[in-house]
Amino acid sequence: MKKFFIVIVVVALCSGYAVAASEFDLPQGGPLTLQSLARIITSAYDILITLASVAMVVTFVVSGIMWLSAGDNPDRVKRAKKIFWGGLVGSLIILGVGVIINTISYFVLNVGDESTRGSGGIGATCRSTSDCRSGLICDFTQGGGPNRGVCAR
Repeated sequence: MKKFFIVIVVVALCSGYAVAASEFDLPQGGPLTLQSLARIITSAYDILITLASVAMVVTFVVSGIMWLSAGDNPDRVKRAKKIFWGGLVGSLIILGVGVIINTISYFVLNVGDESTRGSGGIGATCRSTSDCRSGLICDFTQGGGPNRGVCAR
């Protein structure tokens, strides 16, 4: 029975990693800037949240099966409850870290998804400085064309 659960956990983690790795958004070449560092951190978090989600589901399923199969044995019920609560607390910690990372990314660094970048924050595409937020300029050296720039400090 233990071998079966180990195989399920390994397969689930590997499949979750494959999905997350396909969405890993590394900046392509060039110097390491604050914006590219933020993208690397948020991309690494995306992979970790996928792995943690798979681990959370597996933990809940395993603890539920352990609890159901415990019968009248109070030690096994206690162990299943401990595993369940450990998985729940771990999940909440990981989701809390996600809230912190997304808050820093959105408010401090002004990089995030397309809706954030489209509002003139750092890394948003622009055609003139008026397209960028206050205090930012439209940098045409990073934009990839004569009429396309990137909002930068």
